[in-house]
Amino acid sequence: RSQNRLTIGLNLMSLKHAKKRTRPSGSGGKPKKKPNWFRYSNNSLNSLKGTRAFLITCDQGKERLAIKQATDVLLDLIEPDESLPICGEKDDDISQSISAEISSLTKGKAKLKAIDSGGKGLIFLRLSKEVDVDPVTISTNLIRNLQASKKANTTCCSRFIPLQYIVAVKSDDFPRLVQTFLKERLTGFKNKNYTYAIQFKKRFAETMNREETISLVGSELEKFANDNRIKLAANLKKPDISILVEVFKSIVGLSIVENMASLCKFNVRTAVL
Repeated sequence: RSQNRLTIGLNLMSLKHAKKRTRPSGSGGKPKKKPNWFRYSNNSLNSLKGTRAFLITCDQGKERLAIKQATDVLLDLIEPDESLPICGEKDDDISQSISAEISSLTKGKAKLKAIDSGGKGLIFLRLSKEVDVDPVTISTNLIRNLQASKKANTTCCSRFIPLQYIVAVKSDDFPRLVQTFLKERLTGFKNKNYTYAIQFKKRFAETMNREETISLVGSELEKFANDNRIKLAANLKKPDISILVEVFKSIVGLSIVENMASLCKFNVRTAVL
């Protein structure tokens, strides 16, 4: 008799757990899905190859708001607002100024495009090919303005990392691409004697070894320096130029930044302190 009671009790418990597993939730009897901000796919990242962009870190769960705020902040620097009406203008002039402002806002949205990163707390804003601006210059001006005003212009964004050159991680031509990048960015530098540092950061990627990548970039830099009679010296604390190597999943972003030690690592929150 005790065995029968035990069997009945176990059956009732298993039936109770089964009901919990199959009980529908949400409207229409459909199970609720956990909200996803990004789909985990590299398809969108492929559109970044060969372009310029900003890698922006933000608070997790606030990626949508971060895209809006970052877009507004960057557009203000890319195209300063010069279309506001001036006191004393005629009504027709004011009307034309307002129309021009609305038109510029519409065009501005096409200058930056949000790209699916596939990672929480990270967003990409890609610059249109028609926009002739240097992302390093834009990020530098952003930090300088914040350091001067001490007024934060975003609530959920942290770092605005500029990417001047984006290539594929698995590219067999990576050494040649690095050489091309260095030639494009360093040719014309007035200073023929400067210090440098290579800053490597890898996110959500298993390929590209840190030591090997830094060694490769350093080797190509030395070749360029020798060919152009430039004297180089490594300085990790306060270099004249910093070469950023940002690895994210299937892409690698490269940038060269002057006097980066004074730019708070492009952290907008640190810049206002």
